[in-house]
Amino acid sequence: MTPPPSPAPIHEETSEESSSSGESSSERPPKFRSVRNLQVDRKFLITFVYANPTKRKRDVLWNQLGALQPSRDIVWILGGDFNSILSSDERIRGSCRRNVRCAKFGEFIQNSNMNDLGFQGPKFTWRRGTLHQRLDRCIGNDGWWSMWLNSQLLHLNRIGSDHRPILLVIGPPSVPHHMSTFRYLVAWQSRKEFEGMLAST
Repeated sequence: MTPPPSPAPIHEETSEESSSSGESSSERPPKFRSVRNLQVDRKFLITFVYANPTKRKRDVLWNQLGALQPSRDIVWILGGDFNSILSSDERIRGSCRRNVRCAKFGEFIQNSNMNDLGFQGPKFTWRRGTLHQRLDRCIGNDGWWSMWLNSQLLHLNRIGSDHRPILLVIGPPSVPHHMSTFRYLVAWQSRKEFEGMLAST
């Protein structure tokens, strides 16, 4: 009998430090885990993200992810708990005394040519008291959109957590096309020059 073929090798990268350092979970640096499958027709990079709830420590994540950005021929998707929002529309109730939009998160998405995959289901993925926010999401580069244009991200029901699980559903790869991707970040609306720029185009 012929033995089954060996699974494709998986290369994993992680920024998580050893728990032996004595740091509590809230003190550890932002973490991500990347998985590369090296035996497919198209190279993929899948990055699972958990961002630190503390802003000062979370800011390290955007530089880490920026350094991880692959070449344009590699399909890249990131998903998980970013602990950040891109616009005030992704938050309701709670304190409204300051702008809670994460500018560095928006800059990372723009500079890395990423796009938010959107979602189906309830808008907010995290709740504490009266505060609701969309902290969990998936974003993909142009390579992802060209292959899985019809992929769907589902916001599922909470089960014993203040976060909703997210489920990414993908089907067969799309037929390759060469249409350019239009990008629009809701966070742009907060810039003073946005309306004038929009009117001029």
